[in-house]
Amino acid sequence: MYANCNRIKDSLRVFNQLPKRDAISWNSIIAGCVQNSMFDEGLIFFRQMLMGKIKPVPVSFSSTIPACAHLTTLHLGKQLHGYIIRGGFEDNVFVASSLVDMYAKCGNIRIARWIFDKMEQHDMVSWTAMIMGYALHGHAPDAFSSFEQMEGEAVKPNYVSFMAVLTACSHAGLVDKAWKYFNSMTKTYDIAPGIEHYAAVADVLGRAGRLEEAYQFISSMHIEPTGSVWLTLLAACRVHKNVELAEKVAEKIFTVDPENMGAYVLCSNVYSAAKRWKDAVKDKKRNV
Repeated sequence: MYANCNRIKDSLRVFNQLPKRDAISWNSIIAGCVQNSMFDEGLIFFRQMLMGKIKPVPVSFSSTIPACAHLTTLHLGKQLHGYIIRGGFEDNVFVASSLVDMYAKCGNIRIARWIFDKMEQHDMVSWTAMIMGYALHGHAPDAFSSFEQMEGEAVKPNYVSFMAVLTACSHAGLVDKAWKYFNSMTKTYDIAPGIEHYAAVADVLGRAGRLEEAYQFISSMHIEPTGSVWLTLLAACRVHKNVELAEKVAEKIFTVDPENMGAYVLCSNVYSAAKRWKDAVKDKKRNV
């Protein structure tokens, strides 16, 4: 309960006071740690559970494998995969989906796809893991075809799967596809875009040099833009040497995030590229 409420310290305190720990308590504390980004601690508890002669169940692996994915510890993930095969858990859809996600995040797309293809049924987690893996590692066409195949199998895309396919558009610099998926998200699936979706579209517009369009897009967001979204555009202004727009964007950033050091550095670089040395030095001093 405490772990699900993000009160992981209370959860740990209760766990440590237990006179006897069964499989339920071990799996709960492991899942709680991983869900609260305490990945190393989750792996330590998993090892302690094994040392305590508590036999893992499918949920043990579906909770532990994401820790390996986030830490990109492929060697440990492979050890867990071996344990899963020996225990006969590889047919569990949640365990298999976690393995797909782990291998994809660690960059081993071939193994991720092999596990994915062996699955009898694919859930949203496995589809999204595969699409994001393709997106992050330069396989945009595979990401798009997987997304369309997912739709064809009547699996409804969610918030995260749209984040994955927009990431593919961003990395590949495909503006028209980014607009297509962004509009589909809101009009076809009635999913309200979040900061990550806006940032991805702003990024692809910036990479394409469509800076004014990106500026108008961010300005018209239905939620308040964060400094990180504006920072995406500021980075594009530096690449395309647009000093005037960079100054406007920097103002927006410092209004919502006055301590954003990355923005000061980028501004200094923009001025340096334009040979406006005094402004560059002034920004560097503000950054100190």
